[in-house]
Amino acid sequence: MPEHNFQFNWLGIPDQRRQLAEAMLFQFSQTEKFPPEQLAQLQLAHLKNLVQHCLTHVPYYRNGEYFPIHNWQDWGRLPLLSRRALQDNSNTLRADINLENRDGKVYEKRTSGSTGRPVKVLVSERNQVYWNANTIRDHLWQQRDFNHILAVIKYQGQRHSAPPGQASRNWGAGTGTLYATGPAVIISSSTPIDDQFDWLQKVRPGYLLTYPSLLRALAEKNLASNRPLQLGSISTIGESLGPDTRELARGAFGARVADIYSCQELGYMALQCPRHDHYHVTAESSLVEVLDDNNRPCAPGEMGRVVVTALHNRVMPLIRYDIGDYAIAGGSCDCGIRLPVLERVIGRTRNLVHYPDGSRSWPLYNAMKMMDLISGAQFQLVQKTSDTLLLRIGTDTPVAEPTLQALKSIINEAIGYPFNILFEQVADIPRSNSGKFEEFISEMAPE
Repeated sequence: MPEHNFQFNWLGIPDQRRQLAEAMLFQFSQTEKFPPEQLAQLQLAHLKNLVQHCLTHVPYYRNGEYFPIHNWQDWGRLPLLSRRALQDNSNTLRADINLENRDGKVYEKRTSGSTGRPVKVLVSERNQVYWNANTIRDHLWQQRDFNHILAVIKYQGQRHSAPPGQASRNWGAGTGTLYATGPAVIISSSTPIDDQFDWLQKVRPGYLLTYPSLLRALAEKNLASNRPLQLGSISTIGESLGPDTRELARGAFGARVADIYSCQELGYMALQCPRHDHYHVTAESSLVEVLDDNNRPCAPGEMGRVVVTALHNRVMPLIRYDIGDYAIAGGSCDCGIRLPVLERVIGRTRNLVHYPDGSRSWPLYNAMKMMDLISGAQFQLVQKTSDTLLLRIGTDTPVAEPTLQALKSIINEAIGYPFNILFEQVADIPRSNSGKFEEFISEMAPE
């Protein structure tokens, strides 16, 4: 492992949890350097066993169009599991044998998603082992100093954690098992932005973890502050991270943004490369496929649907789960890590703009340029029809007609099509039930 500026907990006879964490990190340090062919061979061997387990012990697969696999061609012919199928078949997707003796206790995870219809998945302690190991891997890749304070601003469910927030003596059970860290403090993403920034000013953390949309608003606050914060590193989760937000945060906080691609159903799927803005798939715990409209693997640089298989969830296996996201497939990387690459994570189907000719793309419009016109405003684009967009503007300040026309020009220039743009001014644009914010929503996309 590379050397980093951190210290271990005081030496002694390691307990079982610490031994497990050390063993996982040692294995990761080997597997992340494997040639792609060797890694694919190991994944295929594991998938053969997983599929056989599903055919033997999971009613949904046993009674469906699934079959034993022998090679990657067989794997590519297995059906995809849709979100709707997961929602409608949660009982038959559960293994009909008790696995606690081998895989540990079983836990339920829920995610409401964009429609509010929940997805329920069962996972075991085995999954948590991989989650903890990938969490530490992310810290090591980004060379974080464990002595600093970690501040977290994210969705807290029914708990409203207002400032001063909840405090922990370390960065979490996984990291704290192996390393001595500074404290972690957390507040809810529902806290008003002004209060979030005031809280950060008081805490003065070394590191911050939050959503990209909150990071952007906090970066603007920091640029306007007479006592700006400097951060060592920033982590983002839960939303699509655009290059404009990366650039703004780096200029405001003097820190690189390291994005994390994960979800409740599957855990970690990819972590940002230590050297570049693209991602490395956490291939030891997830098989991530980027597929085109014909379910064929995308070439590097091509955008496609993200299909994921959790490699270690035998309690409720998700085989080729079409998660509803889009990503751009990547090539090789010169950082020394040889895990598969995702060039960019785009977001959900409803976050793609639909053009009149039937094509789709990621709507990369310049929100920073728009904020220069209306300081402190929120923006959300909603596609109503194939040629009409609605721009919601969250501000209490009346917006003049010349400003609206300037906003229209920015959007159409960035998206590359002369859409008819309508405007709606509101006091506030609410977040979803899960605390996330969507900058673009297509009402034409099927849910």
